[in-house]
Amino acid sequence: MREARIHGPLIVETVTGGVDLEGARGVDLYVYSVRGDVRLVGARFRHVYIDRVLGVVDFSGGRADSFVAVAVDGGVRARGAEVRGRLHVVGSSGFLDAAGAFKLAVDAGITVYDAAYVVLAKRLDPRLLTLDGELLRKFPDVTFHRE
Repeated sequence: MREARIHGPLIVETVTGGVDLEGARGVDLYVYSVRGDVRLVGARFRHVYIDRVLGVVDFSGGRADSFVAVAVDGGVRARGAEVRGRLHVVGSSGFLDAAGAFKLAVDAGITVYDAAYVVLAKRLDPRLLTLDGELLRKFPDVTFHRE
């Protein structure tokens, strides 16, 4: 899918082999459970969420408003990448339910990115600290805000 133009959320789930999205552009990218490398060189997405990759994630020269990588065994390369907002790279997986996040996003009228955090909060049972008024209103059981 090199140089692809994607006009909605893209979910790449349960792949054996590499994923090549070099130069791709889109809104939200969710990569879950890949047994191989994920190539995102020069890719541009609003939000990138990656969970459980058994290879290397290469985001060199890429751009995103937020980038979250969880449980990437081969490491993350990001030479020359630009992340304008949230950047999280952690070693243990929260096991994102991508289909559940997509369904919640559609049902609640929120982004898939926000829905991924709500789904993780519900699964792992922590409270989600947020300044997002919409999430606070729609999910008071899992969100909170401190003044």
